[in-house]
Amino acid sequence: MKWMYLIWFVGFGLQMCGEETLAQPPTKGSLLIAREGLSDPRFSETVVLLLQHDTGGSLGIMLNRPTWVTPTTVFPELDFLDDYEGHIYIGGPLQRSNILILSKGVGNLETDAILVMEDIYASSELDFLRLVTNFAKNESNLRLYTGHAEWGPQQLDQEIQRGDWHIIPAKPELIFASEPLKLWLQTLSSGSEITANLSIHMLPLVALMLN
Repeated sequence: MKWMYLIWFVGFGLQMCGEETLAQPPTKGSLLIAREGLSDPRFSETVVLLLQHDTGGSLGIMLNRPTWVTPTTVFPELDFLDDYEGHIYIGGPLQRSNILILSKGVGNLETDAILVMEDIYASSELDFLRLVTNFAKNESNLRLYTGHAEWGPQQLDQEIQRGDWHIIPAKPELIFASEPLKLWLQTLSSGSEITANLSIHMLPLVALMLN
């Protein structure tokens, strides 16, 4: 009989928590997937790679808004990019005059760039860009973004609680997707899955039932 009550209670707890539990909490290296119908046009149907998420706020880069503009068109002073076979991406609505760099496969280089995950680095330093262009010649391992997305303390958490974003772990093949315009639809279904967990407040009651 106790087990029957326990099974009912656990099922009830899962149902209740499924209504309130958030998806995977955001961390550096997470992907934010904009929910369908997100009202903010700046982030509609976007996939954002988080580069920072802490008590000071959050910072990320939109991965799926490529342009047909070459880097030297926007930044003519970067003439060392003449041989680069790639285009500029819109990284976010803030500071569009700045360039942000994502590069893959620079683990054996001395750099102060941010390690995002699995040998993928982010930087805004031109010295880093000069360094990686010695071997990275196209978008398969080097992408350039103008602007970024930014949230104040607790702001992103509030948006996630409101249901504006789904969260999934980033993977190199998603960050450097060969068809970035299809990335939102590709990741939306997996990002919509919310795992229900037992609330910690229910654990003492479960323990009582086992006695």
